[in-house]
Amino acid sequence: MDDPINNKLNILSVIKHAISIPILRWKTLSMALLPSGIAMLALDLIYEYGFVPHNTVTGIIYFLISGVLLVIFAITCHRNFLLGTGSTTKYGVLKWKYREWRYAGWVFIAYFYLYVFAVLGMFLAGSLTALVPGCNNSYYFMALLGITVLPGIYVFARLSILFPATAIEHVTTWNWAWDVTEGNGWRLVIIVGFFPAILSLVPMFLSGINIVLDIVLLIASLMLLAIEIIALSVSFDKLTKDHEPHITTTG
Repeated sequence: MDDPINNKLNILSVIKHAISIPILRWKTLSMALLPSGIAMLALDLIYEYGFVPHNTVTGIIYFLISGVLLVIFAITCHRNFLLGTGSTTKYGVLKWKYREWRYAGWVFIAYFYLYVFAVLGMFLAGSLTALVPGCNNSYYFMALLGITVLPGIYVFARLSILFPATAIEHVTTWNWAWDVTEGNGWRLVIIVGFFPAILSLVPMFLSGINIVLDIVLLIASLMLLAIEIIALSVSFDKLTKDHEPHITTTG
């Protein structure tokens, strides 16, 4: 195994590489992401503009379909970068197999830890702002929430290395993820936490003005999502290039 001190991620290099890949491979990558991208775009428009009633049932259906499409979109991005364009069909991943179930499972586990810390953070932030004199306003609440949620983002960031590994059908474990990300946890927090948050600011503030602008923003959001996923793939590639973890490759 590499010395973690000599295996530090260069955050700017990772981000620049992630941005350059869609530009250099725009034709093949856009074709591969076209089916899942169009499906995600259509689903968001149908749901957000009230073409279906908003209730618990449709909300759950929307969440599940969005999750399936996101997994397919993400695996297509990971495989095209890490294994090349021949690793999927011309139109990306078109089947849901055991690999997709495993990917969805790791995503669920990573987000579960993030959710637990978020709930704990809301409870602690609410309690502290209520008990400490002069701290009962939204600014203190958000600051305390951010501090208490940060450990959850850290755990999520280190587990996220399992996503590209699973996409290329490496059998991995929690211990492997913790091992291979040693010394790079906070760098991954920036790459998979703060970097996507910054990219999402413009679409978030401009959405809801009209349907034409929303379509443009949704397309831009999908492009930014691809960059975020590729940034994780680049991180995985750099962290595992000379690393010999206890993994096996299937199929």
